[in-house]
Amino acid sequence: LQVKKDGSISGSIASAAQLGKLAKHVEKQLHEIAKEIRDGNIDADPCCKNEEDTPCRYCDWASACHFADGKSGDRLRLIQPLRNDEFWKLMEEEET
Repeated sequence: LQVKKDGSISGSIASAAQLGKLAKHVEKQLHEIAKEIRDGNIDADPCCKNEEDTPCRYCDWASACHFADGKSGDRLRLIQPLRNDEFWKLMEEEET
């Protein structure tokens, strides 16, 4: 995405159809999270790029949470890098 000096925008991050698919995916994820909370599942499973840089380092609740990767249902979820085409392919597959 590029904003030119005159304020016009060129390029694109995603098409309108792709944004629609992304919106459906986000909505589905939010419903799944709400269901887990409603069912009483409050397991700690933070996301991070690597094991050294976990969000627990910055969390106000870390002392109460006692997160321990691999213990009592706790798990650290590593975010895997994806190319744009791989991401949109996953979104496409999720719809079918």
